[in-house]
This record gives sequence, C-alpha cells and structure tokens, in this order.
Amino acid sequence: IKKLTKGKIEEDRIEDFLCELGIIAHINHPNAALLIGFGVEGGLHLVLHFSPYGSLASVLH
Repeated sequence: IKKLTKGKIEEDRIEDFLCELGIIAHINHPNAALLIGFGVEGGLHLVLHFSPYGSLASVLH
C-alpha cells in the first residue's frame, strides 16, 4: 500500500519542477522555449520566452 500525503505530493511536485528546470536551463535549440527565469515563492513558476505559435500541444493538434 502506498499512501500519498499532502507533504509527499508537494515533495514530488518540487522534485519534478527542479528536474524540468535543470533540463530547460541546459537546452539551447531554436525550437525550444528559452528559459528566462523561475520562482518558488507562492508556487512553482517557470518564466519562458513567448512563443507566437502557441504551445507544442496546440501546434500538434
């Protein structure tokens, strides 16, 4: 039995956020969004360069 408590879920979200941040920070490709900054106060935030074409999901669908 695996129990997910609020604290555990929060820890997982932070770990996923930091992993994504680490990947995005090292990507330098014209088809990838450029990382401008990030924040953790008041929630987890990534600040990415604006894409006039929308999200990848909207382009693919």
